[in-house]
Amino acid sequence: MKPAIFSLITASIIFTAQHCSAAPAPSCPQGLTYIGTAYKEANAEPGHEAKVTAMPPFLIMFPRNFRLDKSYRMRGGRWAGGSAGAVANDGDVPNGLYVMGSGTEGGAKGWSIGAPVMKVIDEDDDGKITQRGYTIPLYCHTGSGVADQLGHVSCNVSAVFCAKEMK
Repeated sequence: MKPAIFSLITASIIFTAQHCSAAPAPSCPQGLTYIGTAYKEANAEPGHEAKVTAMPPFLIMFPRNFRLDKSYRMRGGRWAGGSAGAVANDGDVPNGLYVMGSGTEGGAKGWSIGAPVMKVIDEDDDGKITQRGYTIPLYCHTGSGVADQLGHVSCNVSAVFCAKEMK
């Protein structure tokens, strides 16, 4: 009887650990599938500016054989915040995609994301794309003023990718 109880407890612990350790996927607008999150951060010693530069861009890989429904058009995106200016807009997003940007704001801190650019990851022998990805430039900074460089100096920027899949 003891081995059966021990096995049941062990299985329960493993099941719980597997299901509790994964962070939930960010929510996407209805009808869209979460693909992934591009994220970068920078830290600096007090007295210095923290900065994430836009190059090299971050790569988000789509699942194999994911077909974009290009009838979907993104509207209402957020491309920059804080003291950073936008370098892209909704019109720069390929049909079928939705990109949600966010980052560190306040004081002289700011963030921005650039336009996503498609990259072919894999194709079959006939030239049909079997896996694609999108690169996206990410940028953030803490500011170069004395007040912006006191204490812990850091910034972050992220872009959540959602897509409409063709059924």
